[in-house]
Amino acid sequence: MPSEPFAPADDVTPVAVLSTVAAEDPSYPPEEPTT
Repeated sequence: MPSEPFAPADDVTPVAVLSTVAAEDPSYPPEEPTT
């Protein structure tokens, strides 16, 4: 995974990126909490 989560090269949606970041860093507040 590139260091830039929002890089154009990424084929992933921003929501998926946020989910990934939240999963890796629990301290990161997700926009849409799944809990």
